[in-house]
Amino acid sequence: MPRRTTRVLKAIRATERAEDQVTALYTPLITERKEIRLVTLCSGNFEDDIFCSLSKVSLDDKPSYEALSYVWGDQRITRRIFIDGLSKRVTRNLEIALRHLRYDSRPRVLWIDAICINQRNIAERSVQVMHMDEVYAKATSVIAWLGEESNDSNLAFDALNALPTDLLQHWDPQKNAEFDMTALEPKFTSALQSLFLRPWWRRI
Repeated sequence: MPRRTTRVLKAIRATERAEDQVTALYTPLITERKEIRLVTLCSGNFEDDIFCSLSKVSLDDKPSYEALSYVWGDQRITRRIFIDGLSKRVTRNLEIALRHLRYDSRPRVLWIDAICINQRNIAERSVQVMHMDEVYAKATSVIAWLGEESNDSNLAFDALNALPTDLLQHWDPQKNAEFDMTALEPKFTSALQSLFLRPWWRRI
């Protein structure tokens, strides 16, 4: 058998295996019940492989979960996680986020679009997108994953903590004796600029 034909057959079989895995993971959702999927992130150390499971719930039943807001990242760069014992490729940015969000002693229930929605099913994806406002609104909390820590990201959060939190409080240091001038130092303003230039702020 020619090598080219062999390569084509291997590619077809790999595609078929991937389709079988998608079918196994993503059983149909009942639209009338406003069903969504939640992912339970199993506990583990930072370096461990990532294991999780999927479950179906109705938004009308007020399930308890956290929602993740993040940037997918380059979809050509992926890493492997395991869902219900099956291997799934996710973007590097999501895989890193899961490592940081994983607890070391207890599971964590999350809603994550790339995992909880069958991205290959256009009809399901369209319905789930219509529910996204409600998904985020009903979450116990929404986690904004801005990315990994950088050399100056800690300075940016120090500056944010130093800024006034009361909207009625005047931000002019000459008129507000409690204003912390630290936040206006160049190293802090530069760090803030870097933080607000991250892709998460431009994801929509």
